[in-house]
Amino acid sequence: MTEGAEERQVLRRLSGRSRYYARTDTERVVPSVTTVCSLTPKPYLLNWVVKLASEWAAEHTLDLMPLTVEERVALIKAETRTLREEGARKGTQLHDYAEQYVWLGTVEPPRTLPERGVIEICDWLNPHVLFSEAMVWNGRFGYAGTVDGIWEVTFDGRVETWLIDWKTSRSRTAEWAMQVSAYGHAETVFDGRGNEFPLPHIDRLCILWVPYDGPWAVLPVLNTDPAWEAFLAALAVLRWHDTNGVTDVLGEPLYGLTTAEDQEKR
Repeated sequence: MTEGAEERQVLRRLSGRSRYYARTDTERVVPSVTTVCSLTPKPYLLNWVVKLASEWAAEHTLDLMPLTVEERVALIKAETRTLREEGARKGTQLHDYAEQYVWLGTVEPPRTLPERGVIEICDWLNPHVLFSEAMVWNGRFGYAGTVDGIWEVTFDGRVETWLIDWKTSRSRTAEWAMQVSAYGHAETVFDGRGNEFPLPHIDRLCILWVPYDGPWAVLPVLNTDPAWEAFLAALAVLRWHDTNGVTDVLGEPLYGLTTAEDQEKR
């Protein structure tokens, strides 16, 4: 992004533990689509993290033996966090590779199955890119996000506009439908120069799925209305959580804890 575009940028990501966006023209702050979707149950993520921690501990038993229990726990937690971050970096690298291939053609041969999947999917679709890594905005419901791409493709004999999202997870999840449905209900989209446009009519929402152990696939999103309703429900929960603390929803004890100090201890 050029310096001039940076100065014109109306919608910005805010740094922090959870991703939020802010409009510089109205100073309105809203949550990201992924932050909203993070409220949905994810038992598969818990199982994955437990698996990472267990496998690392099993492979490094001798390294752990001389340590105290507290040191073992701290080390396992740190190494598990590192493994999780490596997984996130792989996803980011894949997105970068996909954007590079769409715009330029690959600069270097694919090194992984997902990169081969990117090439095959893009060659099959031969997309005309309308927007790539573009921020979207919904002022009515109050959220924003970054969509991987809005493409024009020729499919089944006619030109369609697809909203696409790349995924590298090993398993599919219904949460993907929530995410792209929210993107599809955005009101406006920003180009790379920071200019804001009405979101074009979207003919199809698609997940471009390229898991690291293969194979890859193009998955159309079905039943978008229930996915949209689920997203709005999660958004309402997040908004309630952001605007209510413990003292806003729980009164003074009717029995038991009697002082503020006691409550702090609890």
